[in-house]
Amino acid sequence: MAPRFESSYSCVATSLLLSPDLMHVVVAYQHGIQDDVRPFLEFAIVSSPDAIDSAYVSVVNQCHAMLMPWLATFGPSRLGKLFECIPAMHHLVTCVAICSVDHPLLVHCLRQQPQSSANLLGMAAYANNTRACEYLIAHNHTRGALDAMDWAAINGNLDMIVQLRHAPRNHRGAIQQCLDKGLQGAALNGHRPIVQYLLDNGLAPITSLHHPKLFNVCASRGHLAMIQYMFALGCSFTTDAMDAAATNGHLDVVQWMHASKRRDQGCTYVALAGACHNGHLEIVTFLHRHRAHDCCQRPYIAQSALEIAAANGHLDIVMYLHVHRFSDGALYAMDAAAEHGHLHVLQWLHLHRSEGFTSRAVDLAAKHNHLDVVRWLVSISACQKHSTFLGQLMARLGVFQRQYYCTTRAMDDAAANGHLEMVQWLHEHTGAGCTVAAVDQAARGNHLEVVQWLLFNRREGGSTDAMDLAAANGHLEMLQWLHQHKYEPGCTTNAMDNACRGGFLGVVQWLHVNRSEGCSGNALMYAASLGHSDVVEWLLVHRRGAGCDGCARRVAKSCGININDPLQSTPSFCSSEHTNEVDEPKQDDDGGVGAVIALVVAVIKLCLK
Repeated sequence: MAPRFESSYSCVATSLLLSPDLMHVVVAYQHGIQDDVRPFLEFAIVSSPDAIDSAYVSVVNQCHAMLMPWLATFGPSRLGKLFECIPAMHHLVTCVAICSVDHPLLVHCLRQQPQSSANLLGMAAYANNTRACEYLIAHNHTRGALDAMDWAAINGNLDMIVQLRHAPRNHRGAIQQCLDKGLQGAALNGHRPIVQYLLDNGLAPITSLHHPKLFNVCASRGHLAMIQYMFALGCSFTTDAMDAAATNGHLDVVQWMHASKRRDQGCTYVALAGACHNGHLEIVTFLHRHRAHDCCQRPYIAQSALEIAAANGHLDIVMYLHVHRFSDGALYAMDAAAEHGHLHVLQWLHLHRSEGFTSRAVDLAAKHNHLDVVRWLVSISACQKHSTFLGQLMARLGVFQRQYYCTTRAMDDAAANGHLEMVQWLHEHTGAGCTVAAVDQAARGNHLEVVQWLLFNRREGGSTDAMDLAAANGHLEMLQWLHQHKYEPGCTTNAMDNACRGGFLGVVQWLHVNRSEGCSGNALMYAASLGHSDVVEWLLVHRRGAGCDGCARRVAKSCGININDPLQSTPSFCSSEHTNEVDEPKQDDDGGVGAVIALVVAVIKLCLK
C-alpha cells in the first residue's frame, strides 16, 4: 500500500505545484513589473482629465486595442496586479469598459478600487452609455458631472440629463456656468427637446443661443425645428443661413426663411451657385421663382451658374437654366464640362448653346485623361473647320493643313500625369506637339514608359530638369535609364543637392559613382536641416565639397535637430558657403600638444585602414 500511497501523493503534489492559480498567488507577492504588464507602461503617466477631450479618448482607444487580447489571455483576475503595477491603468481600463459597454468589466474595476477619482461620469456621457451613467450615480461616482451634462446634451440624451440633474453633489450654479458648450452642441445637432429642457429648467443661459454663427450652422445642417425655436427666442440670421441651406439642399429650411418676409435676411448668388454645384434642382427652381432678384447679382470673378452646373455634370440643371434664361452667360461652360469629363453635357451644350469651347477644353481634358472627351472635341473642331469656305477650298486643292485643336499644354500635362495612351493619341491626331516640359515632368512623376515613348517618338527632348527632378523625388530607376541611354542634357548639381534634401541616400550614392556633376556647398546644409543624418555622415566622408562637421551641426542645431552620432569630418578643409559661420577651433592651453597628438592618431588610423 505504501508505494501506491506515495504515487497518489506525488500526483496530487505535482498538480498542485503546477496549478496556474497557485502561481498567480505566489507572483502576487513579488515586487517589480512583470513581463505581461510591461506593454502597458506607456500609459503609466496618463492622468484622468477634468473634462473629456479627443486626446484622452484617443489614449483610451489605444488602451482598448492592447487590453482586449491581454484579457483574453490572462482574464479579469489578473487586473488587480495590473492596477498594482501601473495605477494609471485603473481609470483607463474603467473607461475602456464604459466605451465598449462592457458592464461586467466596469463593475469588476470599481470593486477593485471603489474610491476612484477619475472622471468616469464624463466618459459615460461621452460614450452615451446610459446604463453606466446610472450605475456610477448609484455608487456615488459623480466626479465630472458637469462635463457629463455637456456630453449628454450634445448626444441628445434627455434621460441622462435628468439623471445627472438629480445626482448627488451636483450644484446648480456650477451647471449654469459650464453648460454653454453643451447647449450650443445640442443646438448644432438639432436636439430641440434638449435645448428647450435646459432653458426651461434654468440649466443654461439663453444668451448661449445668440452666438453669431450658431443659427447659420444649424440652417446649413437642415435643422428646421431648431432654427424655428431659436427664431422664436429672438435669434436673428443673416444671408449666410439661406446660402448654406440652399447649398446643402435643405429645401424646407429655404422655404421657411423665405416665408419670414425679411428682405435683409434673404440670400445671395452663393445660394444659387451652391445649389448648382451640388445638383439640387428643386432648390434652383425655388430660387428662380421666388428669389431671382437676389441670385442674379453675381460677383464679377465668380463663375456663372450654368458653368458651375456643367462643370459638375448636372445636365438637368443646365437645361433648366438654359430654358428659363436664368444665367447671364456660359462662355466657359464647355471648357468646364470637358475638364471634368462630362461628355453628355458637352454634347448637349454643343447642340443648344452658341458659346462653343476654347483650346483649353482639350488641354484640360487631356490633363485629366478624358480620352473620349478629347476625341469628341477634336472631331467637332475638324468638322467646323472643314465647313468653312477656306477649309473646303484647301481640301479640294489637296493642300494638307496641320490641325491645332489644342496647345502644347495638352501633351505636356498628359505626360506629367502618366497618361501614355493620351500622349500617343494627341501625337497622332493633333499638331500642337509638346515642349521639353513633357519629358521633364514625366520624369518627375516617375512615368518611365511615357519618358521612353517621348524620347523615341518626339523631337522636343527634355532638359536638365528631367534628371534633376527625378533625383529630387528619389526615382533611381528613372535616373539609371536616362544615364544608360546617354540622355544628352544630363543633370546639374541640383540633382544631388535635392536628393540630399529629400534624404535619398541611394540616389546620392548613385550620382556620386556614375555622374560627374557632383553637388554644391549647400548639399550638407540641406541634409542636416531636414535631419537626414545618414546622408550627412556619407557626405562628410565622400563629398568634401559638400561642407564639414561644423556646418552640419550648426545648421541642424538651428533647425532643432540633434545629431548625436559622431561624424567623421575634415575640419581643415571646407568649401561650403557656410564655412564662415563655423566656429573657429579653440586652441588648447597645452600649447598645441593636443592638436599634434590628434593629428598623429589620425595618421595612424589612416595607415591602419
